[in-house]
Amino acid sequence: MKRLVIGLLVLGAAFAAGTTSAAAPGFTVRNSVVLTRADGVSVPVAQEFRVRCGRWARDVPTPSVHVIAGDGTSAWHLTAVVADVRRRPVVRFPHAFIFDKPTRAQISGGEGRNEFNSDQEESSGRITFSRVHCGAKRTDIRFRADAVIGSEFFDGTSVTMRGSFSARG
Repeated sequence: MKRLVIGLLVLGAAFAAGTTSAAAPGFTVRNSVVLTRADGVSVPVAQEFRVRCGRWARDVPTPSVHVIAGDGTSAWHLTAVVADVRRRPVVRFPHAFIFDKPTRAQISGGEGRNEFNSDQEESSGRITFSRVHCGAKRTDIRFRADAVIGSEFFDGTSVTMRGSFSARG
């Protein structure tokens, strides 16, 4: 849990510049994405969203779109390489890559003491992008998820991610 909270705080600080949220004027978010534990219980993710276009990471300049949903207690984070998901909009899981050479898309997150990531071998399913536009004046991202995202811990459980998301502004 401590790692998740620290990770979300670091991501939040990284997003502070250039972040657009659902509360920004003229920005529209529609979300039906639901995370479900293996026991069938929904993971409570706060309907707080941060969306931005920019580098994959501070030291990785690959142009990417980032979506963070939730807060410090439970959240999911999507990062996608803009050029890759425009060219091939369906990303199947598991999908792994070398950390400084990102490809396609990655979903990660956590709830309580569990952390999950789409690069885990227990991951399956896919995310399908129908629109990815990152411009100086307009951001538009739309995707549908139907995937199982594997736990990063040996004794952790996978979560199912289903639904659609769009953010325009």
